[in-house]
Amino acid sequence: MPLLRRWIPLTILAGSGLVLVLFCAGVAGRWFPLGVPGEWTWSRLPQDVELVVELVLIGLATLVGYAGFGTWGRMALDRPDGGRLGRALWLIALGPVAALVSVALQEAAPLGLGKMVLALQARGSSGYYEVARTEELADLRGFMRSYADWIARQDALHIGTHPPGLVVSWRLLLEAFRASPEAARAVIG
Repeated sequence: MPLLRRWIPLTILAGSGLVLVLFCAGVAGRWFPLGVPGEWTWSRLPQDVELVVELVLIGLATLVGYAGFGTWGRMALDRPDGGRLGRALWLIALGPVAALVSVALQEAAPLGLGKMVLALQARGSSGYYEVARTEELADLRGFMRSYADWIARQDALHIGTHPPGLVVSWRLLLEAFRASPEAARAVIG
């Protein structure tokens, strides 16, 4: 049984890796559409997008490191002498380490497509705040009526792939802060 217990995770990991390689080959080889034809599709990368090998290697090394960290933690959790505190520390550590891995993987994207998770105001990565500040959203009802036309004109990075909820939420928050500068100052403070 212990031998089987070791092979199952390795088999799952190898199978997942194979699926990932096939998926990447499918995207690169245009084996399937990027979305639902006639409904929504993501644009393919322009030919001039530059892949930085060093960033990709850092992203992959981070992913492998996290897999090792998780495996080490799993072994520690399985030890009967680990104690409650040791188990709790391993489980608590998984969250922040996973966040760091997420940032590293996002930054491994080709130049111009990196999506730093903390840059919510940057139009290329999400831009909800920036869009909410535009005059176009001054009339929320009008914006919602013409949303289908508006979204069709957006990019394929992030704004053009989501429903309007976050943009509208930012606009309502901005309007609330304009109506109550004291609340805005309290939040900023």
